[in-house]
Amino acid sequence: LLISLDTLRRDRWDERATRPEALRQLLADSVSFSRVFSSYATTDLSHSVMLSGQLPPGAVVSPMTPSRSFVAALRDAGYATHAFVAGGLVREEFGFGRQAPGFALGFDFYINEMVLDPAPGQVRLGVRSEESYTLAPALERSLRWLERYGDEPFFHWIHGYDVHEYRTVVRRYWDKAVAGWLAAGGRRAELRSCIDRVGAEVGETHVVHYPPRPMFRFRRVGRLGADEPCHRRITQLLYEARVLSTEDMLARYIEALKSLGVYQRALIVVTSDHGESLLDDAGWDGEMAWGHNRSLATNLLVPLWMKLPFGTQAGRRVEAPVGLVDLRATLGAVLGLDLGANDGVDALAETFDRRRVIEFSASDGYGFVARTGDLCVWNSAAPERVRRFHDGRWTESDEASRICQALRAQARPTLGGFPKREVPE
Repeated sequence: LLISLDTLRRDRWDERATRPEALRQLLADSVSFSRVFSSYATTDLSHSVMLSGQLPPGAVVSPMTPSRSFVAALRDAGYATHAFVAGGLVREEFGFGRQAPGFALGFDFYINEMVLDPAPGQVRLGVRSEESYTLAPALERSLRWLERYGDEPFFHWIHGYDVHEYRTVVRRYWDKAVAGWLAAGGRRAELRSCIDRVGAEVGETHVVHYPPRPMFRFRRVGRLGADEPCHRRITQLLYEARVLSTEDMLARYIEALKSLGVYQRALIVVTSDHGESLLDDAGWDGEMAWGHNRSLATNLLVPLWMKLPFGTQAGRRVEAPVGLVDLRATLGAVLGLDLGANDGVDALAETFDRRRVIEFSASDGYGFVARTGDLCVWNSAAPERVRRFHDGRWTESDEASRICQALRAQARPTLGGFPKREVPE
């Protein structure tokens, strides 16, 4: 079971003080990875890396062959392969250069609808449709199949955009997020003032934040002026509310897996394609913004939990830097299957040597992950500019440039020479 929670930041998932009992048990039964990096800060390209095990630019420019996705290898090994995804940038025609069959390659069937009309008595999750953007229908469809055919070998890819769409949240989860903020020292009067100032709507059933126009995801915060702190506070509470609702849905799914007798023997992976900037991480210009297309630590660091069958290695924590590119090789090692050539390594091995460093590319820059977990990023518009992420902060200095240039010369001198995203004839 590969569960991809779109736009979920590592810190907002891994560093939680409380979580539902089913997720506490899942974490206790899992191997958790503390430093996992996405190679793209966009949905379609990141999932291309995840499924292909190819680093940029190989994940999006190589010819379409059955080896492009490890799903085809699983199907050839006798697994039923099904995708229950949220559409959008993971539609079946996207991925691997956006040429049919794209993401659908290797799947017996590929469902990317965003709505589900369950018959009375058939809803296992107990989450009303209006409380979920896309994740609940995907989880529900997976359970319906497992209820009938769960004894067969299977691979399910489940994807939801619920965290991605944090501009509108269900009121009861907003109230829960606000209660947590108040308990940590927040002031209700301050929040009320911010809601009035930026024009957010707190209704009986939903809370909505209308961001400044145009193109709020790429707008510089400097233009928001005195309203910026209020936008930041409301945005972060809305994001927290979406994480809370996602926790509830996933907890119900895990409980249902146990009732169906699937949980213990299943290999369950919970991860994300990228994170999100919530007005809390500065870019090249020193200003902060919403969105996830830029080369920020909040966008590139993602969570990864891996529950192995029957609790093998339960509770282990892997501190070494790994990437979503390693998922293919790791699954192949766990399952004892040859899933084909790839750029990744078995992230569960005690030690490993990479053939290539973990590379990443975003709208504003490109770079790689050093062996220490530091990031080196070059500015796309001004390649002479280099930033280094070290000890939790960004620096752009002569020392940072010298260190990153030396690492680049040793590890990847051709970094950044990505060809256009075209699929060869």
